[in-house]
Amino acid sequence: AIDRAYEATGAKARLCLENMAGAGTELGTSFVELSMIIDAARCGPGLGVCFDTCHAYGAGYDVATARGLEAALAEAESAVGIDRIVMVHANDSRGQLGARKDRHEHIGEGMIGLAGFRNILARPELANLPFILETPVDSPEDQARDLAALRSCAPQLEQQQLTVEG
Repeated sequence: AIDRAYEATGAKARLCLENMAGAGTELGTSFVELSMIIDAARCGPGLGVCFDTCHAYGAGYDVATARGLEAALAEAESAVGIDRIVMVHANDSRGQLGARKDRHEHIGEGMIGLAGFRNILARPELANLPFILETPVDSPEDQARDLAALRSCAPQLEQQQLTVEG
């Protein structure tokens, strides 16, 4: 299916695999699993990875701490190559570390917290990538509030392109 999707674009678009939280029978919960998927695809060299912060936390990667984030990125480097990460889905997590739940939360209001996002945005491997907010939208002000919270975690975000998924 991945190869068909890639071929349908005429190889003009970068197809990205997103890490998953691990609920049920989801694949791609770890960077090692993503590596196996990439290796099995004919188009593997052209595949990128979207790093979802909530999914990583739910899968057991403690991205809320500098040490946990370092371990996650070391595994990413070893399994898929850090340069394969081409974007970040930025969202906090309602679920506990390793709970295998995909429960997005507003930036700074979940288990990752603002300190976790400061760590994430301080990492040179991630800081200059596009960040896409995937936070809940309970009111029209939510997206602006989440964007402001994310920007408060790193001054360089004033210049960086951020998008909001609705």
